[in-house]
Amino acid sequence: MSRPAADSSTIRVAQVVRPAEGGIRRHVSLLIGGLDRSNFTSTLYAPTDFALDDISFDVTKVAVDIRPKVNIPRDLQTVRTLTTMLSNGRFDLLHSHGLRAAFIGTIAARRACIPALFTAHNLILSLNSVQRLALTLISRRTEAIIAVSAAVSNGLQACGVHASRIHVIPNGIRFDEYASATPSSPLSLGIDPASAVLAYIGRLSHEKGLDTLLDAYKLVAANKPNAQLLVVGDGPDESSLRSRTDNLPGVHFLGRRSDVPALLKCAELVVVPSYSEGQGIVAIEAMASGRPVVATNVGGLSETIVDGLTGILVPPHDSRALADAIVSLLDDPSRAASMGAAGSMRAMREYSITRMIDSIQDLYRDILTRSNRIRYNNSQSNVTKRTEPT
Repeated sequence: MSRPAADSSTIRVAQVVRPAEGGIRRHVSLLIGGLDRSNFTSTLYAPTDFALDDISFDVTKVAVDIRPKVNIPRDLQTVRTLTTMLSNGRFDLLHSHGLRAAFIGTIAARRACIPALFTAHNLILSLNSVQRLALTLISRRTEAIIAVSAAVSNGLQACGVHASRIHVIPNGIRFDEYASATPSSPLSLGIDPASAVLAYIGRLSHEKGLDTLLDAYKLVAANKPNAQLLVVGDGPDESSLRSRTDNLPGVHFLGRRSDVPALLKCAELVVVPSYSEGQGIVAIEAMASGRPVVATNVGGLSETIVDGLTGILVPPHDSRALADAIVSLLDDPSRAASMGAAGSMRAMREYSITRMIDSIQDLYRDILTRSNRIRYNNSQSNVTKRTEPT
């Protein structure tokens, strides 16, 4: 199938996404919304209930049956369906997000003769033999793999992916959206304006470390009676987490919110207590808001937060260390302000949406340039073989 040259026509990208919330959803929304529409167009292939965050223009979305867990017969049917959708000449490139989407999308792209890449958003901590085989299959059939942090890249390499295939492109954010936000009114949140506000923003699930945060908050509240904790987000552990706070005043479950920049601005500091984290977009958002971050020293958080400069890193599962770090910043407002300012500069310099988009667009172009050259060389080789004397 003939493909247009990357430097002379619009590049048509099929974006394939597995069921996802939080960081992946924000990344895909920012990517589709940020691509240069004069040179790139995207069609989103995603589960029916996958919703993009607000973007300024309409995007075509096509429902595909990608579910969280492997089911070989169902997955193969999804591959066949997606292959049919792609095999109409309307796409130049397929970009999958997450390993489940990559497994299905890569096979479909291969069958439809479309070059493919995927983004690995999360740490790969351990794989069984089937998952390792799937990753090997994906890595060999994609033109490139994007890792959102060096930690994610290292995990891929430990599972056998060659470093030359991996491109580390950190997530980016719209800096001004956070830097210039107007703080939420504490009264509107049911909080005394004299309170010391801590914020957690993210999915309410085990790997995010909320149980350790609640244990730490008990220690903080014993030292700082005016401390209040905002828990922003939803997830499968919400009811169990709420039950742990029945006798713990000062914890406010706000659910999923669309005013995250304003909530970050009303907090003294932001806590990211994850047990595993590919990068931690909320840490970048907090830095852009000028807020210091107390986070666990895991995965991509170790790269995003500069310990002692833009925040404090503590061991995971350590509620005492987490509480001590929080109290130390509440006791030293000038140090907290200095960390917030340093984090703001780092977010603007290292994690801008422009930097992320430019890097991905360059990779798209490079993939198409190489794939077109490969097709041309193969066709020339076939011509040569046919004309050689026997």
